[in-house]
Amino acid sequence: MEQQRRVPVIVLTGGPCAGKTSAMSHVTKRLSELGYGAVVVPELATTLMSGGIPLLEVEQADELTVKSKMVKAQMHNEGLFADLIGLLKTPHVVLCDRGVLDSRAYMSDETWEKMLEVNGWTVNDLRERRYDAVIHLVTAAIGAESFYTLENNETRTETVEEAIELDHKCANAYLGHPKHFFADNINADFTTKLSRVLNFVLEVMQLPQVLDGNERRLLLDSFPPEELWEGVKYEEFRLEIQFLNHDQTMGLGRLTKRSQGDSTTHYCSFQHTDNLNRSWSVNERRISDREYHALSTNTDPSRVPVKKRLRSFLYKETLLVVNEYLSPRYFNILEIRVPGRTVDVHP
Repeated sequence: MEQQRRVPVIVLTGGPCAGKTSAMSHVTKRLSELGYGAVVVPELATTLMSGGIPLLEVEQADELTVKSKMVKAQMHNEGLFADLIGLLKTPHVVLCDRGVLDSRAYMSDETWEKMLEVNGWTVNDLRERRYDAVIHLVTAAIGAESFYTLENNETRTETVEEAIELDHKCANAYLGHPKHFFADNINADFTTKLSRVLNFVLEVMQLPQVLDGNERRLLLDSFPPEELWEGVKYEEFRLEIQFLNHDQTMGLGRLTKRSQGDSTTHYCSFQHTDNLNRSWSVNERRISDREYHALSTNTDPSRVPVKKRLRSFLYKETLLVVNEYLSPRYFNILEIRVPGRTVDVHP
């Protein structure tokens, strides 16, 4: 029996007419040319409506039940695709045409919170514990208005204003994911936008990329005072980074514990360099609680753990993250993640 391999699962989300279908086709084709593979989990709502389900009418009858069943069905489909394709020898990636958190953009806050409560779900469970990365393609209604159309999707009915609103809601639904990428329409044609999406996927798969991106990092005098955060939608996390004893084969390793409220996610990464220390790569993966605690026994006592607080927020379709380093020394950094490769900020 073939051993099942771990397959990365990536969500492609965004507002209407953002180019998700074209992006998934482009990524699938390019990965095939590189000797890898991709499978696409279709958008559930579109599948139901294309099959004749009057979704809006059904939701009006019992929205909570319908949304819960759709989220469960989406989770089942994503798991099925990952399990089956993981049996193949060729490395693959699972691309989700929208993920379970997209449903948050289409329901009230009250219904959303009720759905989480009834099903025993947390946002952490549905976000970073479920997906390895989130790629947000910005709707053409923002920055490429002349290309916004309803003609290439019979289920699309949104006006430009409605498309912009939905785009912002989808972006906020995944706000806080550690690998949240954005492909916008500013200073980029559609071909460049597709290349950016491919680049993001290659990074998650830890493969060489075809396009360098940008990330700016600014040193702040202090953490922005609370009054400046009034009216700002943000997600806050606590990070604790421990460094492992150096391994000649694996490289320099570190453990990261990422917490939000009572929910915690763990990651392990190894940094590799050549003999002249000229080039490096990072191999990072999400690990279980048990793996984390086992690896914690192999930390390097000569290196002090790093503790910091993060606040992620959006500004004009750009993801910004304020890093407040709490120890071993205090300072603040603002990451401005413009479209391109996202790189971790190291202390």
